[in-house]
Amino acid sequence: MAAIIAAPRNEFGTVGIFPEARIVSIRVTRGTDVYIAPNDVEWGVRKCRTWALMAGVRVSSVVMAESLYDQQPRDIQAW
Repeated sequence: MAAIIAAPRNEFGTVGIFPEARIVSIRVTRGTDVYIAPNDVEWGVRKCRTWALMAGVRVSSVVMAESLYDQQPRDIQAW
């Protein structure tokens, strides 16, 4: 998605819908964990919000993909 949004004007390829965008990607898994848990998302959003307020960010998007389906029954209420 970031490439679609911010692909630069560089005389070749696709130009993004907002090529001047500055995008920061943040990973919210802890340590060597591969999958996220609901509390990791909460922690990540709180950290991002704090940073965004200090940096004057005006737009943000939280995008997540979870593939640890066997964990879902245990975490369904938290999600």
